[in-house]
Amino acid sequence: SINKSKINYKKIIKIKKKDDYILYAGSNLGLNESEHLKTIDEYISKNNLKYKIVYRPHPWKQKAKGEKHILNFKTKNIILDPFSVKNYNNLFNFKSRNKLGIISSMPNESSIIIKKSSGVIGPIGTLMLEACWNKIPSCAIFPKTNEKTNLKNQFKYHINLKHIQDFLKELNIPLLKDTKQLGAGLDFIIRKTKETTFKSRIYKDSLKYLDPNINYTKNLSVEIKKII
Repeated sequence: SINKSKINYKKIIKIKKKDDYILYAGSNLGLNESEHLKTIDEYISKNNLKYKIVYRPHPWKQKAKGEKHILNFKTKNIILDPFSVKNYNNLFNFKSRNKLGIISSMPNESSIIIKKSSGVIGPIGTLMLEACWNKIPSCAIFPKTNEKTNLKNQFKYHINLKHIQDFLKELNIPLLKDTKQLGAGLDFIIRKTKETTFKSRIYKDSLKYLDPNINYTKNLSVEIKKII
């Protein structure tokens, strides 16, 4: 078997060592991510941004109604993550009995991609934390109410929970509420990659989610007492 921790990811995706890319991490919510990526691709070309986008579909991605394979489009700046090709192709293979594709994702694949990236756009979760731990700016995707998703109502509920909102605010993670805001998300990431103070701050503020010495039960009790 291949030791993926030693893989030169930029070499795999055939970009130069000095070139930069931003990770677009897919969701399992059934978003039309091909449309998102087309929007991003056009924005990069229009503004002459010197970045590529690596698209890593979620291992359990649900295909949106009418969604097409990203390689059906002639994008100039989108790279399909090589680790994800088998799963993603299977999703669009109508002969497949499993609508979610073959789950073959390795735990360290995301880490390999994130560590070499300039930024991350993706769903709210541990991916955001991993970006912060690597001093990498990120943006969270939140589909607006009229964007069709398989779990729209459930996601709409969770995004409004106070601890989710506090998490995003604390770690300086902008919420992209619709496809039109993806360009602004790219601008935010590119701007913040040049701010050493910002990168150090999100790293420091994210450490509490990693610290094994923190008594979370005790902290929760303290916070509850403050509220009541």
